[in-house]
Amino acid sequence: MVPCMTLYRHLGTSLMSKLRDDHPYRDWITSYSSDEFAELCQGLERLLDEVASDTVAVRDAYRYAMQCEFDFFTAPLETASLN
Repeated sequence: MVPCMTLYRHLGTSLMSKLRDDHPYRDWITSYSSDEFAELCQGLERLLDEVASDTVAVRDAYRYAMQCEFDFFTAPLETASLN
């Protein structure tokens, strides 16, 4: 979950600068760009670093999870280009 949360935090923060009052995902963007969510993510990253950062398997799993997140968000773009 940590890679997912870290990515959503990045997305929320990036989108916040362009947020309009009538944006259909305003609540999502506001939630994932909040200071509270940032603190949660930082705490989980620290915890992960403390208990497992030196483990190759954990680093590989983190990278794989982040790649899955990336693939999830880019899949519609790839599908659209096939049509």
